[in-house]
Amino acid sequence: MHCCRFLLNLTLFGLLGFAGIGSAKANTVNAILEGELLVITGDNLANAITLTTNSAGDVLVVGRNGTLVNGAPSVRFRRPVLNSVEILMFGGNDNVLINGLTVNNDLFLNLGDGNDTLRSGLVPSSIGANLSVEGASGNEIVRLAGWTIGGDCTVDGQTGTLNCELTGLNVGFAITAIGDEARDVVTLAGCTMGGFSSIETRGANDSVTVTDFIGLGLSVNTDAGLDSVALTRVATLEDIYVNTGVHRDTVNFTDVNSDRNITVSLDGGDDSFGGVNVSAQYDAVFEGGAGIDTFLDGGIIGGTKTDVKEFEIFP
Repeated sequence: MHCCRFLLNLTLFGLLGFAGIGSAKANTVNAILEGELLVITGDNLANAITLTTNSAGDVLVVGRNGTLVNGAPSVRFRRPVLNSVEILMFGGNDNVLINGLTVNNDLFLNLGDGNDTLRSGLVPSSIGANLSVEGASGNEIVRLAGWTIGGDCTVDGQTGTLNCELTGLNVGFAITAIGDEARDVVTLAGCTMGGFSSIETRGANDSVTVTDFIGLGLSVNTDAGLDSVALTRVATLEDIYVNTGVHRDTVNFTDVNSDRNITVSLDGGDDSFGGVNVSAQYDAVFEGGAGIDTFLDGGIIGGTKTDVKEFEIFP
């Protein structure tokens, strides 16, 4: 009887011990410096890391919330010259914070499946060429402020919602933000760029806000859904184009100027457009489309022509 009880207790201990080991398994991130390429790879658990540069010029990859880096709480790379950085987080609800990083060429970040967050720290980062951020399935939050990017800045949320806020970015070429069929919120504030930028949110009830923007040109396409687009203090050398697709949409321009053309197409639905101090060097064209559409003119001028069509209400 005692022998049987001993074997039973031993078996239970083994099962519980195995389960305990499994539940206590730390989230693991691997960081490897291969010459001037830094590669950071997560697992399919919820990883949380900070990638930062200290006052000595060392680059640190620090685990947070129980995440280990190469089996330790953090890893330090002594004064590296980073030509490129690749961050592959894979599955899980990951959280990445990047603070004061300098990359001479490209930074590529794939957040993977799960509800993920990418944020910048108090010290802005500098990317010599291109910044590419990709999601997968799940909801993505991207918050970047003050970064300098020599080439293109691309944020592609893939499947799920994209909540993207880019503030004070100085981009050599273009910003491209891409959402999907879920509700997306894209905000550009205080950004300057040398190329033609594009925001595409596709289906669902999306919100796009662009404020204090200077660039070569700007295109906003929200597609189907009850969408809201607001442009405030936007100036471009080339065209500004907004297409909101079907359903009831609201578009507002305040202090918007293009040295070429402005085109707003609202498509189907009972839509509204309001413009205050809006000017285009050449053509300013506004199309209401199907539905009972409202046009509010608070000062809209096209240097060559102002064309307002398929609007029914002029309050």
